[in-house]
Amino acid sequence: MITTDYYNWNGFQMNVAEAWDEYQDMCDDVFGMDVVNIHSVESINAVLLHLMFLNQFVAFYENLKALLKRLKEKMTSEEDKEKLIKIVEQVANPCGGELAFAELVMLDRLWPLFENGTLNPDEVAVSLMCQTEDMNPYKMAQEHRLMVMENVGDEIMDEDKHIVVLVKAPWNSNKCCENDVADALYFRSVARRTFFEYYSDDDTELMDINDYYYGDALVKDAIEQLNGIIVIDMTVGDDNDKVVCHSFKNPNSQVMTKNADTALLVAVLTGDELGMYEDFESDNY
Repeated sequence: MITTDYYNWNGFQMNVAEAWDEYQDMCDDVFGMDVVNIHSVESINAVLLHLMFLNQFVAFYENLKALLKRLKEKMTSEEDKEKLIKIVEQVANPCGGELAFAELVMLDRLWPLFENGTLNPDEVAVSLMCQTEDMNPYKMAQEHRLMVMENVGDEIMDEDKHIVVLVKAPWNSNKCCENDVADALYFRSVARRTFFEYYSDDDTELMDINDYYYGDALVKDAIEQLNGIIVIDMTVGDDNDKVVCHSFKNPNSQVMTKNADTALLVAVLTGDELGMYEDFESDNY
């Protein structure tokens, strides 16, 4: 049941029911009436909270509406459409809304890879790129060296998720560090530490750092199952609807396939000239 409470965050107020109605109206406009149903949402999603607080509410809705229209046109099968509707409904969920939004971004940006069979969506784990509070990309990468394994290490081991997609979404701080260049260094450093930090460690178990994993695999076992990391950055420049992809190949992967290798490289090409591809072949020590 939708409440009419006001949420107050640092003096900023918004009405939950009004925000819910805005989202439902937008979904009805894109998909038609009675297709998307978010009637069970009881409190406002953090995505809307962040964006409204930053006065990005209108821009967010415009960009999200355009994104949903693109995805609707791309997804021609009924099965794909049903999956899309479920994710769209999840965006309004206060517990998983931000991650669902990241999935939409991932599908929109990488759909050509899924459509032509270069990348299988079932082999992809999606997470959000950590926010930072420091301008030093290397220091932040050191602090976030376990980010991937903490968030999706269980999926890598239990569900054969061989590629991790991290989405840097346009809320909270626009940059992870100080600027676009520092952010790119941060993304590369996080990937490198994910691939190398624990690869020679024969003691650290995955369950010690991932709350959702209960097996006996080591962190290094998960690293060997990981083909690579794709970072989708939505905060490049001053345009919040601009997207750049960075792809990082894991040279220590034991399951790398030609398709996965191609997917990592092509992901950069779906962004623009600012995208970075790194295979770490000459930086593997």
